[in-house]
Amino acid sequence: MDFDFDEDEDFVKPSWTHHINDPFNYGQHSIASVQAVKEKAAERGFNPTGNFRGDFERICELLQVIPHPAFIRPQLAFHDYYCSVETRRKRAEDLQAQGEKKEKEKEDKSEGAVLRVKPSDGGTLEVKGLRVDSVSVKLLCFLLPFDKRLSSLVFSNCYLDVEQLQMLSEAISGSETANAGGGAAAVRLLHVDWNLMRVTAYFYRSIHKELPRLEEDKLKLLKRHMTAEFLRAVSSANLSGGKTPRDIFYRMDINHDTKVTWEEYFRVVQRLKLTPFAVHLFFALWDVNGDQVLREEEFVTPMEEMLEDMQREREEREAQAREAAEKGEAEEKDGANLVEQLETAVDGGPKGRVEDDGLDVLHKIDPYVSAFAAFCAEASPLSVVSFRACELGTRHLRGIASELSSNITLKVLNLWGNKIDDRAAEHIGALLGRNRSLTHLNLGRNRLSLAGLLGIIENIGCQVISKEDVKVASGVVKEQQSKAKSLQDTLKKSKGIDFVWQCDRLEEKEDVSDAKRDVLYRNCTLCTLDVSRNPVENCAAIARMKSLGPPGGVLLLQGTPAATEWENGGEAREDESVEADRLALVEYAQLVAEKAKDKKTAGDIPEPPFVRLKEEGWTFRWN
Repeated sequence: MDFDFDEDEDFVKPSWTHHINDPFNYGQHSIASVQAVKEKAAERGFNPTGNFRGDFERICELLQVIPHPAFIRPQLAFHDYYCSVETRRKRAEDLQAQGEKKEKEKEDKSEGAVLRVKPSDGGTLEVKGLRVDSVSVKLLCFLLPFDKRLSSLVFSNCYLDVEQLQMLSEAISGSETANAGGGAAAVRLLHVDWNLMRVTAYFYRSIHKELPRLEEDKLKLLKRHMTAEFLRAVSSANLSGGKTPRDIFYRMDINHDTKVTWEEYFRVVQRLKLTPFAVHLFFALWDVNGDQVLREEEFVTPMEEMLEDMQREREEREAQAREAAEKGEAEEKDGANLVEQLETAVDGGPKGRVEDDGLDVLHKIDPYVSAFAAFCAEASPLSVVSFRACELGTRHLRGIASELSSNITLKVLNLWGNKIDDRAAEHIGALLGRNRSLTHLNLGRNRLSLAGLLGIIENIGCQVISKEDVKVASGVVKEQQSKAKSLQDTLKKSKGIDFVWQCDRLEEKEDVSDAKRDVLYRNCTLCTLDVSRNPVENCAAIARMKSLGPPGGVLLLQGTPAATEWENGGEAREDESVEADRLALVEYAQLVAEKAKDKKTAGDIPEPPFVRLKEEGWTFRWN
């Protein structure tokens, strides 16, 4: 059947889908990087105007790329189109405009539609619940430095992968590899929320690039550590239900060709709720040929062998424990095998620390950690960063804290709804001891307990009482002199206060004196710490942490067991120091009343003692 098409009929462009631009990732017309976008745009005479959405449509048309619907100007709905035309028509001052030709009326309608299509606020780009392809991200990174009005990027539930996040961080910071010559971007607010990480080929390239540089001992340690963690998770999640590794493999092998690609493998791994990095490092280590395809023997045989080794080691340990119990000899801690030592270092294992070179190397080559930490680096101009519900854990916080310690621009960090536990809180506390820019930290709906909260706040806040205040407080009543002296000694020896050498910032200025000058080295910039909906208990212990907070700081505790205890009438027990301060204020009130009776001493009333200390510290918000 033949169809006749009218030559005047407009060509209908295909709609955007997630894989429609995949041909641009390979072949002769491939767009391999942001630099390739710059070269192709220069060849075709493309000049950015500074309007992101308009420039995005133009460059997609030049490169014959299907534009992403979230990055172009939104289409006008019929109701809005009709209302805009009617409003424009009613405001027409010329009454003869109603009798003009239809062509003029069409021009008025199109002009009115263009006015409505133009966004009222060009400073925010939001993408919510929609996947983003790599080609669109490259075009976005190319145009970001040219639009100086675009200050906010919001990606919610978009499943950005490692490579896309790295391109965004380079474009925002103005890196030479991603920057197309327009300077650094004007983006200051970034939201990457509900972003479960996806793995690309970049992961395997980075792993195979870094592994040959490692020593043999470290490589064996990494193999043993990651495979043991992987097999423990698989055995607990599947073998307990009667499944075997061979059954799991056949369930993944839908085509029954004994080959499973890493994409299919990762989908199954996500359903099993395993650690993505651990599984893919295991996969990459056994993928010797680097073809991202494992046969049945390559995948199943090592798993079965490792399971047998673990079972044999477990039986040997149990036999040794029985022999030691019979002889009454305690098992030596130095003789613990390698698997038990590494169990203390993985997420969800027993409490404890293992300082190990292999784990440090694993932290450095982890692409997930580097992708998130790049937005908090020293070169990043962002002031607000949100990683909400991205399943960030201890290893991510270690990388973010190391980068954020030298950052001077970030003020707000949102880590709500992740997997931050007490071990990750140690890295946060160490960060706050060095950072001087962060003012708001949101750790709501995580896994922090009272120990983790104490590990965070012991490095922040300050208690400052000058010598003059101490003298006034001690001179009000003679009985208070001993209390003031003990308070002063307590402040000098309080935990979390570090006294360091005061160094001149100018190198050419030399300090000829050898005297020590103590400087208070604690974070006083944090204003809000949100630990709501965490398993934090013991209302009385939290109340005793008041003096550890910064001046005017707010600690949010809504939805915690401690807040429930406080609402049910639980009162915080007062410390001895707090009770001493209360008695001092009572004595001060009696002294003021006595001096007020005498007209000669009525005007000689000293300032209240310890009032300045009372005003410092946290302000608790229980509900």
